[in-house]
Amino acid sequence: MTNDAERLGKVGRGIKRQDEESAKAAATRLVLQRQRSRRELFTRLTGAGYLPEHAESAIEMLERNGYIDDAAFARAFIMDKMNLRGHGEVRIRRELREFGVSAADVEKGFALCEEQFEDEGEPRLMRELQNALRALEKHTRTQAEPLATPADTRRAVEFLLRRGFAGVVVREAMKLYRKE
Repeated sequence: MTNDAERLGKVGRGIKRQDEESAKAAATRLVLQRQRSRRELFTRLTGAGYLPEHAESAIEMLERNGYIDDAAFARAFIMDKMNLRGHGEVRIRRELREFGVSAADVEKGFALCEEQFEDEGEPRLMRELQNALRALEKHTRTQAEPLATPADTRRAVEFLLRRGFAGVVVREAMKLYRKE
């Protein structure tokens, strides 16, 4: 055991893994679980004890074979957050930056989503406004008289802004909500 530890070298809590093939196998398992960004995969591999050069090699192999594409990751992430979670564009952009997706890939992701929205006959701003209204309805569901006071209105606006909706979307959502 000591021989193996000396030969492989200790890192933090575990043994540094120096086998490039096992790094490729681990990377493949990770991307088969779900789509991941390049940086997220690199962080996971190096965190598991793989040498950075082996992690990079594994990622390049997956990119060549089409398993890693940050623009496609961004598109899937955007669709999930907009349609299932009801988040706004501002928050989605921030979260994608946290995943290490470049600004260019974020824009490509939004462009791919825009194409899909147009195919469905719905502009992105309209979809975001609908998401904001849905979020506002959920937020005020338990209130007997929603937005009855200026404090209620302020809290609702702050809620939508925290969800990542742009100011113009929040303003329009508030106008439409009050008319209903």
